[in-house]
Amino acid sequence: MLLLVSAASSGQRIQLDPVSLQLSSANEASYRCMLQMKCIRAMHFEAELRNENDEVLCSSGAVSLRDDDWVCLSTMETAAGDLHKLLSCMRDCPGGWTFCFDVKERPDGTAVLTHVRVVRSGAGPEIVETAEAETVSAVSHSPAADVVDCTEPEERHPVHRNLLRLFHQPQQQMLDPNFWRQLVGDATQFLSIGNFWSGNEEHREMDLAASLRDINFTGFCRVQMPFNALQELAVAMERLQQNGFPPVFVFVFDQPWQMLHELFQPVATLLGKSPDEMHMSLSVFAWALQCGVSEQAGSNFGRAHRDKSYDDSHTDGRVGMLTTWIPLTPVGPEDGCMHVVPSAFDELFDSSDPKHLRPETPETPETHGEALSCKAGEVLIWKANLIHWGASCTSTRPRRSMATAFVTEDVKAFKALASVMRHELPEDLETRLRIIVKSLLQYKSWYPNFQGLDFVGTLEKS
Repeated sequence: MLLLVSAASSGQRIQLDPVSLQLSSANEASYRCMLQMKCIRAMHFEAELRNENDEVLCSSGAVSLRDDDWVCLSTMETAAGDLHKLLSCMRDCPGGWTFCFDVKERPDGTAVLTHVRVVRSGAGPEIVETAEAETVSAVSHSPAADVVDCTEPEERHPVHRNLLRLFHQPQQQMLDPNFWRQLVGDATQFLSIGNFWSGNEEHREMDLAASLRDINFTGFCRVQMPFNALQELAVAMERLQQNGFPPVFVFVFDQPWQMLHELFQPVATLLGKSPDEMHMSLSVFAWALQCGVSEQAGSNFGRAHRDKSYDDSHTDGRVGMLTTWIPLTPVGPEDGCMHVVPSAFDELFDSSDPKHLRPETPETPETHGEALSCKAGEVLIWKANLIHWGASCTSTRPRRSMATAFVTEDVKAFKALASVMRHELPEDLETRLRIIVKSLLQYKSWYPNFQGLDFVGTLEKS
């Protein structure tokens, strides 16, 4: 088969020579083109696959970075503080073909089309031409020497490769709501999929004066929320874990998204904004601690850290990014509660010192860390540059919790986040699955050996 790739932006057009592709036994192939283009948002490209008779098997049609189905897979900050984003989108074609485009977006106004991937679902043996995917370089195209290739190295952990495959092509059984209902059993009595409730439009009035005072003085606060189904979600996390799925897969259900929908109002109040001006990060995550277990997906993030720097989360001295942490169960010090360093005890809280983003090295966390016990549904909210960490569990009632962040458009962090507004919260199962897998990849530094992801073994056999 021949793959034809072309791209255009701001009057510049590049047509690569046709390249030969062979599908692997998994019916997929990847072409690393590293095609640099100018003017990110005006960039268009197209891919076409032809057979040996020059007949078109499938075509992606025109793909633009203005399209709304791009997902940010990762970000990388250079030594100079510039942010590079790795974006991905998919185009389904007739005949079971799917194109996947990976683009590196750079802060200088250029973009690099790094890879074009081809996948065919439900292909018969006649499509499989070789047992290994072949990566072919275009003969006539030599990428510019200054192209920053921030894609992952070719030698990935096997689980990493399978997660990427799951992101690009979710398994059919995982798109069936009954699959998840059966996994969590009787915990589904109050949990739903595909029946998203967008929240109480009356917007309960909340007295946040004390919370506003606390977050301005200490960098964090508490807000008790009237959430439903907390215990059911906690049980669902345990059942998912027992079946080899990390607890973040609880986000396939409607209820976590309903809870996040309700948080737009209080977070917006704390930031002095309207809920309709807020953006929520899609880097959602969930934890279900186990006594004596660490470095596993769903275990505590035990090193002191900041979610973002002061410069990235503030504009003109005003905070524009808050992290929200939701305990589904009561949490005390022995259960793995959160610890924070109040801003008054953090000498580098608003500093641009290189040590600002390495708070695990100084003595500050050990000296001034404060354990925050919480009731179920008592949401902890902190400024993104606040030092914090999650304790491990030594009790028989380990914590269950979820978290994400909210951001305004006027801070640097907004540009590096994949985010949605309140009316854009995902309702379909496929989008939720991609968000979950993206989060598992994003936070992999906390579980470098990919422990707690036993379900991935089933992907290798399917």
